[in-house]
Amino acid sequence: MMNWKEIERRRLEIQASLDDEKSGEVRNRMGQFATPPALAREILGYGINLLGKGEPIRFFDPAIGTGSFYSALVSIAGQSDIAGALGYEVDPHYGAPAREIWKDARLEIR
Repeated sequence: MMNWKEIERRRLEIQASLDDEKSGEVRNRMGQFATPPALAREILGYGINLLGKGEPIRFFDPAIGTGSFYSALVSIAGQSDIAGALGYEVDPHYGAPAREIWKDARLEIR
């Protein structure tokens, strides 16, 4: 059973550590900006409200990083309401840790 609060606490620690390992200039060049958790929850909450009652949730993130948006989705909808989830990350600096963070989740990271 996934403990979302513990995973999110760990994700935030890992995100901060990974960001500290790269300069802001390098992250800017790559377009890497971690979405603040509150903003991610607001955006996902809005999107979920647009779905019809009982409609399956399919999630896609083309630049998943450590999974801020997926974490927001889990906090709002829970794992059981997610029909499918896929995220892409071109930078292994973030992708490899994200796969470890979400290894027990219904999220495929490529």
